[in-house]
Amino acid sequence: MSVNPKKIIRSFIALIILLNLVLILLMVFVQANDYVESTGIIEEDEKFQIRNELGGIIKEVYIKNGSVVKNGDLLLKIDDMEAGLNYKRQKLQYQMQKYSFENENKDLERTYLSRKRLYNANMLTYEEFYRSKIAFENLQIRKLEIEQMGIILEVLSNNILKTDVHSIADGKAIYDENRIAKGNFVGVGEQLFFVVSYGTNNMRARIMIPENAVSKIKLSNDVKVFITAYPYTKYKAIAGTLVYLSPISENGFVRGKVELKENTIKFGKFEKAIIYGMTLNAKIIVKKKPIYKLLLGLVEE
Repeated sequence: MSVNPKKIIRSFIALIILLNLVLILLMVFVQANDYVESTGIIEEDEKFQIRNELGGIIKEVYIKNGSVVKNGDLLLKIDDMEAGLNYKRQKLQYQMQKYSFENENKDLERTYLSRKRLYNANMLTYEEFYRSKIAFENLQIRKLEIEQMGIILEVLSNNILKTDVHSIADGKAIYDENRIAKGNFVGVGEQLFFVVSYGTNNMRARIMIPENAVSKIKLSNDVKVFITAYPYTKYKAIAGTLVYLSPISENGFVRGKVELKENTIKFGKFEKAIIYGMTLNAKIIVKKKPIYKLLLGLVEE
């Protein structure tokens, strides 16, 4: 059986034309996502600084770096020996003065009231009554001084309590382990901890968007986030939504925020937690448009 070369060529040409038509139809009618690329970082919802009001030697650190803490939890104790000794000295003086006053006050008050009755009955000279009155009034001035000592003692007591450093929020406590360690000295007002408050909200990513692409973007755009710490999962994107666009441009970029719909990334049988500070690449889905426009890079008005 002879083969007709012309027939084969015609069939081949028809097949090519058909394939081209299919390709053209696909390029015209099939749409793909158009997106804007950006880079960014996973950020915490809120961050609190915890500082100390007294300086001294760190006596004990009660938490590990990254521990989950509650508002009011004890984080660290500072051993301020000078404040402790000063408090003990003041307390001893206060107790001695108070004891002495209470004993003297009973006698002088009794004497004063007795001489006052005798003076009113003209049975005592004014000079004798006056000396008793002055002694009693001086004792009342001393009483006020002792009360002032009590107030100072209370202030010193509060300072002793300030050697205990507590958390001021719920979250994860983060600190420099080389600096915040037992036996190290910390000065007054130093930043000791960050407490990262994660609350119940989803994690967010802070991204920097090229300013020449901002006109394409609007809030509520879908975003695909790729964590650079897991390069072998480059096709595993975390879904998110654009929730903020800054009105200010910074060095050719506009800041945006993406709320993530997941706090972990899954690949195969494994699941990894997303950690604050991780860097990322993001694709902001602008809209869908025909494949040929994407291939040709055509810009719509």
